[in-house]
Formats: sequence, structure tokens, C-alpha cells
Amino acid sequence: MSSENLFFNQVLEIETDLGPQELLSTILSIEKDIGRQRGESVGYEDRLIDIDILLYRDLILTSENLNIPQKNLELRAFALKPLLDINPDLIDPRTQLPFAGYMKALSDNLAQIKKYK
Repeated sequence: MSSENLFFNQVLEIETDLGPQELLSTILSIEKDIGRQRGESVGYEDRLIDIDILLYRDLILTSENLNIPQKNLELRAFALKPLLDINPDLIDPRTQLPFAGYMKALSDNLAQIKKYK
């Protein structure tokens, strides 16, 4: 995933009475109101805005339109870093492993790659 355009990643922790699907519907509505147009693309493309549900308490959910925790979260340093800034003690509900361990593994891997370049 790469982009020639400047973009910002941000993680927020919120409290809500909405269930996961209701929250997703609200998020999609917000994205649409801001001007995001969803297409039929395959793979990565630049987006005006992209709001994801990374975690929802300790819920594990896999459905056609929503995966919680977010699919491949453990491989996405750009999401893990700000998530761990909010709560460094978060545990992956799928594996019961700390997300901090995933971040360390990603950082170690990147250091090894840079070492051999």
C-alpha cells in the first residue's frame, strides 16, 4: 500500500451504545456525507476519508461486511502504533496475545530489511 498523496492516520477510542453493525452504518453515512465515493476497485486506492472499526471491546466478529478485529490489524504498523499509543496493554481477542508483541515483531522485521538494503 502506498500513495503519492499526503494522508494522516489517527486512532480514536469512543464509547457508544451502538452495536457493531449500527456503528458501521453510522460510519458509512459519515464517510458519504464528507464526500467519499465507494467504487468497485480491487486493492488499495486513495480515499478522501476511510474510517475503520479496529476493535470493539473484546468482540470477535466475521461477517460479509465487517471483521472485528479489523482484518490484518496485526500486520498494519500504521494502525497498531496509534492504537498502542492509546492503550499499550491491548490484547488481541483472537489469540490472547498482546498487540504490543505484533508491533515489536513488525519493527524488528523492518530493521532487518533495512539492514540488508
